[in-house]
Amino acid sequence: MTDKVTTTPIVAPISSFISSPIITIHLVRSGFSDSASVVSEEGASDTIVSSNEHEGGNVPVAPISSNEAGKSILATSSLHLSALTNHSDYFKSLISFNGVEFSQKCVYLETPLDGMDGYSKVAFNCFVDFSYSGSYDLAHYTYVDSRNNDTIPISRHANVALVYLAAIYILADKLLSNKLKKCTLVKMRNTLLVLDKKLKNGSKLFWAELEKTVGIVFDYTAPSMGSSTDGVSVEDFARKNAHLVDSKERSAWLGNEPMRKMIAAYLAERWWLQEDGKINLMEGSVLGRKWLIDQYPELATLILGFMLSGSTIKLKDMPASEFGLEEADFGPK
Repeated sequence: MTDKVTTTPIVAPISSFISSPIITIHLVRSGFSDSASVVSEEGASDTIVSSNEHEGGNVPVAPISSNEAGKSILATSSLHLSALTNHSDYFKSLISFNGVEFSQKCVYLETPLDGMDGYSKVAFNCFVDFSYSGSYDLAHYTYVDSRNNDTIPISRHANVALVYLAAIYILADKLLSNKLKKCTLVKMRNTLLVLDKKLKNGSKLFWAELEKTVGIVFDYTAPSMGSSTDGVSVEDFARKNAHLVDSKERSAWLGNEPMRKMIAAYLAERWWLQEDGKINLMEGSVLGRKWLIDQYPELATLILGFMLSGSTIKLKDMPASEFGLEEADFGPK
């Protein structure tokens, strides 16, 4: 045991938060306005005006009534500025201008997920949890099973958790919260590794949630693969040999968007032809694969890039660096 004290804790101490000013964040539906909007907490005005107008911006935004704003609000939290800016470069940049957002102590944050209110609420609340504790737990949140109206912890079913983790990742991306993105990547990997075996073999429930997960990740993250090649030259074949996993060309092929790569790596392992040749597949499982590839052609490119690594390369064995992480992030093996 040592009495050495570190001055750079991973999570800022609570004492640094409670002395910080408080700001109210309203999460609102996608399309609420063309930019983040603000309103006085003292009720000095009954309209909400875009911060662009306050700062003389060139993008006109019509005032929005308080009643209209209320209908669009999905979740509200009052947060200490230190907690907020410690985990979000988006808010750090917003507050640093010392503009109306800071003076009015209120920000309207538009969810990046269109028409996904339930997922947006949970994602926002997990961001709040993470801002204060450096972590979050989906066991603290529930969803309603549409088959029997039962209220169930999200963490109970891995296939359901996948969708919420994808939503959290997209919000973290919007908020420029690299710490939250990394935390969510680790949770996504762990969730993919523990998916129930029954679900792996073609359950409709599994496919419904998998389609949502792939849709969120590929619709709301930007492609990051290298440009198309013009062909292969003699000089290319003369270049130094490299193990496929270490190949620079393979890295360019796969790009650097880690959540896209993780989903593709999981599917590459599950769809490996030699493995599937040993089991019977439901026709729905085959059609589901085709549907995903039809909807997201880049997914096929990524899956093939991982399949080239061979059937011995499993998601659990892939280096953390493949997904922008460090081995320590995965914990003890």
